[in-house]
Amino acid sequence: MNDKAVIMKKEIRAVAYYQALIISKGLLSILLLLMSLYLGLLRFPMSPLYVLLFLNALPFVISYASKEYSKKNQNRILLELVKDDPFLLSTLKKKYKYTKLRYMSNSVSYLFSLFLIGLWQYSYRIHYYIPDNLQNIPVLFLSSSLLVRLIGIIFYQWKLPYDLSHNKL
Repeated sequence: MNDKAVIMKKEIRAVAYYQALIISKGLLSILLLLMSLYLGLLRFPMSPLYVLLFLNALPFVISYASKEYSKKNQNRILLELVKDDPFLLSTLKKKYKYTKLRYMSNSVSYLFSLFLIGLWQYSYRIHYYIPDNLQNIPVLFLSSSLLVRLIGIIFYQWKLPYDLSHNKL
C-alpha cells in the first residue's frame, strides 16, 4: 500500500474512534441524567449527577488548560497535542468536528467517568440501605456504555470508507 492509503486508513480509524466515543458519552450522559433524577426523587445519594458533571465539564477544562499552558510554557508534548496535523480527508474531519485535542480531552473525561462509576458501584455494594434493584445500576451503565462504544467503533470503521467511496460526505 502506498503512504496516502495508510494515512487515510489511520485518519478514518481516528475519526471512527472519536465518533464512537461521542455517541457512547451521549448515551452515558442521558442514562446518568435520568438516574440522577430518579435517585433525587427517592432521596438517595446523587452520585450519578457528579459523574455526569465530570463527564461533560472535564473536556472543556482540559482543552482550555492545555491551550493556555502550551502557549505560556512552550511544552513540546502539549504543543504536539494542541497542534492539529493536516488531514488528507479534511471533509471527514470537518463533518465530525474531529481534533486531536478534542479526542484526547473527551477520552480522559470518559475514562475518569468510568472510574467514578466503578466507585459508585463500590459505594452501593458497601451500603446496606440501597435496594437490591438499584445495586447493579452502575455496572449496567458501565457495560452498556462500553458496548455502545465498541459497536460504534466497528460500525464507523465500516461506514466511513463506504461513505467516502460513494461520495456521501
